[in-house]
Amino acid sequence: MKNSKWYYRVDLESKLILDYSQIPDVWNNCTGLSSSDDSTLADLSWTGYNQGFMSKEAAIEFGVASSEFDRMNSLVLEIRKADLRKKRDILLAHSDKAVMLDRWETYSAEKKAGISAYRQQLRDITNIDSIDSIAWPSLPQGLEYLADY
Repeated sequence: MKNSKWYYRVDLESKLILDYSQIPDVWNNCTGLSSSDDSTLADLSWTGYNQGFMSKEAAIEFGVASSEFDRMNSLVLEIRKADLRKKRDILLAHSDKAVMLDRWETYSAEKKAGISAYRQQLRDITNIDSIDSIAWPSLPQGLEYLADY
């Protein structure tokens, strides 16, 4: 079963959040832990590194300040927005050939409207407050080849 749970990597001494990520499924190879073993992960610290992976609840109980969650959530949002922009830029770049003048002039008004709307939705996709509510626009007629990206 693939792990879909997210954990905060916390410096156990300073109680600062270092990272927010999913625990890889291969972790049981090096730790003996199951990737879904919440209680053990919350208590895990690496010898010499003084770090542990914790759920938000476990981190709060451990004494991590709420400002740390705000700081990390802001960083995660910016990183995810950057990833979103990369994908968006790839889709726009690969759809550029559809709007080249020699092709564009052969399209019906309906096809032009669909492609134009799609490309505008891609440009607007980063104007969001929450990365969890991303809705990628549907591919219009003529850009089906973008499904591979």
